[in-house]
Amino acid sequence: MNELVRVARLLRGYLPTLLDAAEAAAYDQRIAELLAADRAGLPIDDDLVELVASSPALHTWVARVLESPWLLPQEVSERYTPLAGDRAGSDLQRYACPVDGDVEWYRVSLSDPVPICPQHGKALVLAGPA
Repeated sequence: MNELVRVARLLRGYLPTLLDAAEAAAYDQRIAELLAADRAGLPIDDDLVELVASSPALHTWVARVLESPWLLPQEVSERYTPLAGDRAGSDLQRYACPVDGDVEWYRVSLSDPVPICPQHGKALVLAGPA
């Protein structure tokens, strides 16, 4: 999986914190369509870049994730401190959509409620390392 597809999956998990509900739903639907096209073997990178560039908030968020050596959202990396000698993110709890894995989210604290996949209406489940 290329970096842009991975970041698109992450972005879906954080859209509700970046945009109002209506905008988040519209972007989520379009990203879901693009990820389905990717699974079908179609090229989507240019469409993903165009979609992200259409929103300053999304553009900034994605740029920060791409700057992270571990592709972690800034809101995760700011709250998470790995133990000395550990690879950053090695013990973070990564959650994903149980249906197709096209929504990803990191749980930094046990007090963080696990979100629901906006496409399938199911709670995200603990997933293995990214």
